[in-house]
Amino acid sequence: MRVPSGTEPNRRNGFRVHRHVNEGALSFGGCRDLNGSRANSGNDTPCIHRRDRRILGGPSDFPAGEQCAAGVPDLRLETLPAQFGALLEADLPLDAATVAAGRRLLPQLEALVRKLAAGAIADSVEHADLHSRSVFAIGDRLRVLDWGDASIGHPFFSLVVTFDSLRETGLGAEDPWFVRLRDAYLEPWGRGLVPVFGTAQRLARVSRALGWLRHHRAMGRGAFEGFDKEFPRVLRTAVRALRTTLSG
Repeated sequence: MRVPSGTEPNRRNGFRVHRHVNEGALSFGGCRDLNGSRANSGNDTPCIHRRDRRILGGPSDFPAGEQCAAGVPDLRLETLPAQFGALLEADLPLDAATVAAGRRLLPQLEALVRKLAAGAIADSVEHADLHSRSVFAIGDRLRVLDWGDASIGHPFFSLVVTFDSLRETGLGAEDPWFVRLRDAYLEPWGRGLVPVFGTAQRLARVSRALGWLRHHRAMGRGAFEGFDKEFPRVLRTAVRALRTTLSG
């Protein structure tokens, strides 16, 4: 996922929203999601227009370190082991056995990070909540909304939520949609990246747990019942991803 160059910062919601000053890639409201629901034209949620593959999917050359220094949540690949280790020391809604398993699996996490880093795919903007209700259309133009979970991280992480949402519609693990979507997403980076993508899908579970921890700390327990119920599952899935390869 690439944010175009020539940007201006907006620090609302704890991360920077980027606006392409020449092409007007960022716009608001007036569109429907892929399920047919209309966007709230009265809010200030950014929609990033997919003018080409460089905006959603494709190699990125923007300065990740600069963006993290400016306050964008930092989930770059090399930071994941230390951040996940710190997560396991936090006050979590998680049983002691799962926490202990996570600690034992930290060397496996480090090995997976090294393996994915060897794929030489640069960290970029990672949406972290990409599903049909986050993509809106005006005619044949698409816009991506809901960047509240976004961070700087590995760009292949973004499809883990997309695949989860497809499974929730009833698609089986062998449905050809998964392969078609994966291959279309990977195409801008070149060939031979399916094994890299598989490793990324495992580490995406860890990145997702860290993103949820940020929200957990901001809200506190009891602020949102649905979040409190889902957060333990997200944490357990992250630990399980370090044990074995997940489907999809």
